Amino acid sequence: MVSLATSPSIHLLEHTFNLTTAEALVPALLLFWLFTLPFYYAIRNSVLPNYIFALFFWVWLSLALGVECRVELSNDSTVIDVPQDMLAPYHLFFNSTPVVYTNTAFILGLAMYGFYEAVLAQRPALLLRALICGVLRMTIGTLTRLPTPKDYVAVAGDWPPPPSASCSGFIFNPSGHVVASVIVSLALRRRGKRGAAWLVDFGCVLQSLRLIATRGHYTVDVITAVLLAVVVDQNLPIDSELMARKSVKKDK
Repeated sequence: MVSLATSPSIHLLEHTFNLTTAEALVPALLLFWLFTLPFYYAIRNSVLPNYIFALFFWVWLSLALGVECRVELSNDSTVIDVPQDMLAPYHLFFNSTPVVYTNTAFILGLAMYGFYEAVLAQRPALLLRALICGVLRMTIGTLTRLPTPKDYVAVAGDWPPPPSASCSGFIFNPSGHVVASVIVSLALRRRGKRGAAWLVDFGCVLQSLRLIATRGHYTVDVITAVLLAVVVDQNLPIDSELMARKSVKKDK
């Protein structure tokens, strides 16, 4: 699945241009930005139907995964993370198969809600936020790379997957899991669905504890993810503003 998702960007940069992984990383990031900017403009101005946005989002996600899987893990130094040490006794529990698959189901639920909002409900604001959070996350994680936490072990059924030829690394900071959870929670609150939002928040807290306990993320990754999601959410147009712009455009 990972190999299929990353194949477009891998083929373009590593095969077509005959670049090594290290050489392809920065061009991939630039390509990612070049694709993101017109995509953002198209969503913001309702230029294309939402099902086309969903298709473009898959291509965008493919480029994102292509960049992320090329960010090599490092063991050059050790980072002191107090919460990781405090949660160390729960490492095996949070890495158990039931917990891993429950967390995966939670993330898939967030993705399904995003699809519902963008395609079925015709409300693209959540997709807009995911787009900008994603490109900022890829930029931060590519330009500043943290060393692999001590005792980190990737498990099947989780993201990131165990290292393979198609995906040898991933981005620690900020946490993509937490970013997704927070922007969905804020979107639910904006629609008055506070009960569902609190449920997502609860899942996000458990997920964050798991990410730190299993050393899949540093504590700072979780904190910056929350801050990134809130800042992006508060500074992008909401659905009513996007619909108003679309209405004005039709009147013209």
